[in-house]
Amino acid sequence: PKEIFSLLNHALKLVNESAQTLELFHKYMEIHSDPNVHHRSMYLQFFKVTGVRSSELQIKVRALYGAAVTIILILLAERKHELSLTKESDVLAILNNELDVLIGLEMKTAGTITGKKTERPVIQEVKDALLIILELTKYTREKSSHDSILLKLPFSHSANGIGEKNYYLSTLSLYVILESFAKSASFNRIKIRPHMFRRAYAMLWTWRYEIGDLEELSLMLKHNSLEFTQKYTDDENIWKFIGK
Repeated sequence: PKEIFSLLNHALKLVNESAQTLELFHKYMEIHSDPNVHHRSMYLQFFKVTGVRSSELQIKVRALYGAAVTIILILLAERKHELSLTKESDVLAILNNELDVLIGLEMKTAGTITGKKTERPVIQEVKDALLIILELTKYTREKSSHDSILLKLPFSHSANGIGEKNYYLSTLSLYVILESFAKSASFNRIKIRPHMFRRAYAMLWTWRYEIGDLEELSLMLKHNSLEFTQKYTDDENIWKFIGK
């Protein structure tokens, strides 16, 4: 519990204090898109204007991206693929219309090829994190015309076997931004992986209510059976945390 709350608090801090990083990021992209600035001199130009090295900015941006993803995964208990299937239009719906339910798509336990629609209640901290992701990926979204919110940062894009650029945030790329976030939090005990947050969500639910309502938790985790949910909350170490 101490570690997961420490990571969550650090993530919330990065998001709440993101104004300067976003301002530098937008300035970087402004210089990057200027046709009069040669690619090789772009980094020098950015340093002259801001006094910040582009490499330092990229580290901060990746950590901020990882912080936003961490907040969403911890507070919504989403699977990685569910977050990757979240559309810009659905996020804008809750940001612009003051809705409190995020529409998503679940594939793993859907039982259908097309998946099943999900609805998750969100709080302001989740909305703030989603807005950060939109801000960081909007340049890639404009360039690629993809409607997914989980896209690569515009610093670099990898090409596939036929020379087409891949703009989606791959699993490996997601690991990179989560590790950047972990490094910013001085967390190096283990490597952070998205599914750990679902497990943490389930364990915290159990710690909070000692036994917990497994049926409610199963609905939140989008599980098809209580037996599967039970595996998330069975842990011999759980009793040393109950009471704290």
